[in-house]
Amino acid sequence: MRENIVLLLLIVFTIVVILIYYYAPKFIIEVKNPIIIALKRGVYKEKTYKKRYNPTQQITIETTNDHLKFRMNIYTAPKAKATIILVHGIRSSKEVWDFIARWLNQNDYNAVVPDLRGHGQSQGTYCTFGYKEKDDINDIVKFLEQNNFQKPFGIWGHSLGGATSLQVLASNKKITFGIIESSYAKFSEVAQSYSRYYLGFTSKLLNNIILRQAAKKAHFPLKKIDPVDYVPKIYQPILFIYGEKDKKVNPKNGKLLFSKTKSTIKKFFLIKDAGHTNIHKKGGKKLLKEIKNFLDTHIN
Repeated sequence: MRENIVLLLLIVFTIVVILIYYYAPKFIIEVKNPIIIALKRGVYKEKTYKKRYNPTQQITIETTNDHLKFRMNIYTAPKAKATIILVHGIRSSKEVWDFIARWLNQNDYNAVVPDLRGHGQSQGTYCTFGYKEKDDINDIVKFLEQNNFQKPFGIWGHSLGGATSLQVLASNKKITFGIIESSYAKFSEVAQSYSRYYLGFTSKLLNNIILRQAAKKAHFPLKKIDPVDYVPKIYQPILFIYGEKDKKVNPKNGKLLFSKTKSTIKKFFLIKDAGHTNIHKKGGKKLLKEIKNFLDTHIN
């Protein structure tokens, strides 16, 4: 009897170790993990997007550092005043920006919309939470310059895309303005928030162990992906947008980022009753007016 109990404990311990060191990290960094995809479509019933978009061009370019091919939709305006890169969130795709891209065209802005590495039609397996993605965005900037797209260049990102955009704004001054939606401030804290949101509980100790394993597997340094460490280097005009009822990324993240951003031209816009993924719907015409005013006033 005693031997059976010991054996059972060993089996349980082994399973826990495997979950912590192998499967759990993959859930974080592996974008197209089949279990996560099934959960999103089934248990959590998250929205999927139909391919209803109609971009001017569909382009494939290659990353400089690791030669991955990734896809972009490009929406061009006949008399563009600027070109804006739109960056989606984790486990999303370029299609989510279709309405915004067409709206930008109507207001005389080009829109360039990539699938981040490992997402949509782009190559790659792991998300690195801005560490490699910011270099991919820099490759897009080079492409835009080489193909004479209208300057100035700006960036507009949501969630992971917002975090990546902040890293880009801090390091690439060819991007002269930014719009940031629902970005987290610290990666470890948002990982705990997501754990609490999806699982109903969180453990700081387990969270840290899993994140270290995830970073090791995907080859990125945990200490170099926190947006809060990048915003003190941002001097470009910037607009922060958050949902008041965001349960994944609390608006406090935005207020912290806003307070530490060095730009003297910055604004924080809070949308009442909005969550993490419905800020455009909840913000409606008022939000679009705010964004248009920001763009028309501060691009140069």
